[in-house]
Amino acid sequence: MIGRSLAGLFAAQTLFLVAGFAILWALRPWRTWAGLLRSLGLAYLLGVAGVGVTASLLLVAGFGIGTPVVVVLSLGLLALGAGVARLRAHGLPSAHGFARPTVTPASLVASALALLTFIVLGAFFLAARQQGVVAWDAWAFWIPKAKAIYFFGGLDEHLFRTLPGPSYPLLIPAIQAMDFHLMGSADTTTLALQYWFLLVGFVLAGWWLLQPLVRPLLLWPFLGLATVMPELDKRLLNPQADWPLDIFFALAALCVGRWLLTGERWLLGAYGVLLAGVLATKREGLLLTACLVAVALACTWHRARSAWPRLVGIAALAYALNVPWRVWWESRGLASDSPDWDPGHL
Repeated sequence: MIGRSLAGLFAAQTLFLVAGFAILWALRPWRTWAGLLRSLGLAYLLGVAGVGVTASLLLVAGFGIGTPVVVVLSLGLLALGAGVARLRAHGLPSAHGFARPTVTPASLVASALALLTFIVLGAFFLAARQQGVVAWDAWAFWIPKAKAIYFFGGLDEHLFRTLPGPSYPLLIPAIQAMDFHLMGSADTTTLALQYWFLLVGFVLAGWWLLQPLVRPLLLWPFLGLATVMPELDKRLLNPQADWPLDIFFALAALCVGRWLLTGERWLLGAYGVLLAGVLATKREGLLLTACLVAVALACTWHRARSAWPRLVGIAALAYALNVPWRVWWESRGLASDSPDWDPGHL
């Protein structure tokens, strides 16, 4: 059973990576195979966001998300991404791009910091492998929603009425339910590894997005510190939506920041996919999206005519993908999870 769960969870991550590879391929070409491999962290998280948002739409439409659906979704995104890449003349790399690294004192220190970061991530894997569900929100409604989708083949309106947080978005329960299907059971202990994969993807994606702008000696201390923040192990490995929300948001912000500095247009596409993931993860994603868009607009005021329509239009499209879920729960009279705006409570 343990081996089946691990193999199934790894298979799910592979499918997310395939979907994300297709999304990134549609957005930009790779000149070398080395460049493609370096981008796999961002590709993986784009895949989680893309598959999660699409699965949420399928659930709202009344479909289930069993193993065949997960496979079809991932391969469908691969076919779509490959088709767009072909139309945009984004071929596969033509050179390997691997070169012997230059050895300097700075590169040795940066390599040591990178190695230490991955040692910490390895220790995280061992902790995640035996992590139970201990957070109240996790066992009160996040896991029950995922189990309901897994066992009942879709959304159960009556169960949602009995759970706290009935109108929270569906990306996390959908991802968890897909993991259960690939694992062959609702193995909540192994499920913690899903969050470990998200953390590894975040570290690799952050490195790849920032490495053209920041020297490794300055970059790796920050990436390493991100893996040893106080209580990160306790909070990240509980199967809730908070840390996935933070990861999607941070990478969306990095995409916008790099776009502001380099003008690479493909980054706006990645920003849009990640924003859709932010909005489909928790209701707080709407406020985070508004903050990010407001800052991006302020940073581009001197070229507002060209930049503002892109930033606002992409954010609006990301929001539109999450409107069907709002229509679903409002049309069924489920209680809103909006905060109490009483000044004293707020």
